[in-house]
Amino acid sequence: FAIVNMSEIKLQYRGRNGVKTYKVLPHLLGQHKASNSMLLSAFDVTESDEIKHGWKTFIVINIMGVELTEVKFNAPMAGYNKNDSRMKKVLCFISP
Repeated sequence: FAIVNMSEIKLQYRGRNGVKTYKVLPHLLGQHKASNSMLLSAFDVTESDEIKHGWKTFIVINIMGVELTEVKFNAPMAGYNKNDSRMKKVLCFISP
């Protein structure tokens, strides 16, 4: 839903350094070639000194919670590639 409607989401993600909250613009959901893990490719817009803006890949199983925000975006972010070579199968993506 968030990818197709180009909606910002707020997610809690369990990474190497514990659980952190991110605000991201989701662009692509797919299955990784090597690990078969489901991955979310998103542009991070989190307002934080410890988290840098830019492209991030999230392993879906490590996402602890998701909330839609009221923010919409109207175009893919620079550097977006719907033909991500890391993916065996793409399930959902933004059409540029």
